[in-house]
Amino acid sequence: MTTSAASSASRRRSSAGCRSCASPWIEITHLRTKTLLERVRWEIEGAGFLIRNLVSSHFLKTLPRMERDGLELRGLRPADLRRLSKLHGLLRSGAKLNVWRLLLFCVAGRKLILVAENATAGIIAFEMFYFRKDESASGIIHEAFIGVHPDFRNRGISKSLRTHSSKSYFSSGIRGISTNISRENVASLASALCAGFTIQDHTSTHEKLSLFLGNPSLDDDA
Repeated sequence: MTTSAASSASRRRSSAGCRSCASPWIEITHLRTKTLLERVRWEIEGAGFLIRNLVSSHFLKTLPRMERDGLELRGLRPADLRRLSKLHGLLRSGAKLNVWRLLLFCVAGRKLILVAENATAGIIAFEMFYFRKDESASGIIHEAFIGVHPDFRNRGISKSLRTHSSKSYFSSGIRGISTNISRENVASLASALCAGFTIQDHTSTHEKLSLFLGNPSLDDDA
């Protein structure tokens, strides 16, 4: 092999080696860019969620205080957020409220979260609401979650929360309340049906059922 040929072969091997080394870095850069874009999209959606709910909840009344069966039902106060987050994690397998929800509930928690407080145990149940993009313009609020501490279940607390919150929202002019409940969550389904919710599609094969509770005063006016 001539010196020129040997040099050419060496350059080809060097070039192939560079491409081999560069390939993982290209993949890493692509992954980082994709992750960054997903993060930016998540932040934009989160900001939209916050703005939509602050605007839509502006006209709502504060969820009123009421005593029932030894419990105090009332709207969430900013000072309650830490205790609420702890109970939320307990009931949802450690899941945490994201920063946009924390910001929303810090500002509008008195209107969007109804808590049940026991004199000795503190907050033992809550019902969480927000406005979904496809429903807010129609005056519909969404019940995102309702949960009761395991030590206080089977006492009708969920029904009390749903009845109290719906009366307050309907008096504020809300047209209806939507919610989704797993078919396997028999207790929550029973509670919702007892509170007046109706299943929207009995033929659905989806894991969760869509339920709705309409404002009776608006139905009467219609």
